[in-house]
Amino acid sequence: MKNLLLSLSLLLLCGTISTAFAMQPVMAGDLILGKFDANSRAVRRIIAKDILKHINSLDTLVSNPTPDEIAWIDMEKEESKKSLERRINYLDSPEFQKYMLKDYLKATKDSLLCVIGSANVSREMYCWGCVSYLLVDPSRLNDAIMILKVNHKISNDLNEKETFIVNSEVGYNANYHLFGEGILRYILMPYIAGKKMGSP
Repeated sequence: MKNLLLSLSLLLLCGTISTAFAMQPVMAGDLILGKFDANSRAVRRIIAKDILKHINSLDTLVSNPTPDEIAWIDMEKEESKKSLERRINYLDSPEFQKYMLKDYLKATKDSLLCVIGSANVSREMYCWGCVSYLLVDPSRLNDAIMILKVNHKISNDLNEKETFIVNSEVGYNANYHLFGEGILRYILMPYIAGKKMGSP
């Protein structure tokens, strides 16, 4: 009897170890190829938290606009309407781009927190829609980082592991853009098509 119990215990232990080795942690990068269980509420929440962690890391690298910068933005917003050249200079200014980037990051964080804290699936999917819309934007994040780097308003060496920002010619926002597409393809489209997603 003891030998039987020992054998069963060993089988259970080996099974647990094998399962542990077989399981890989879910990360935001899984959105690119859809290698995650989109039907699992817990898995979707883990992915949202991973994106949020990296967005928070990026946000800490961008200083808040100063009162003087905000005053200049408010003034130049009106003055720049007088000529196209001035309008372009205003939109390409580091002051405006920093202001827009902070606003963009806040909106993205709020949407991810909405995903994480949603009480029902329909609300969660709405929030995922907001996240996807923000992440697939082809220029807002990329242009802001490019202009801030040129003007030495942000580090030239953004750590991809911490911020998901890619320092290459493909675009600083390449990872986030792919995440946004993955959300649309593997979470939102199946839900819209009628697939029942796991509830909170």
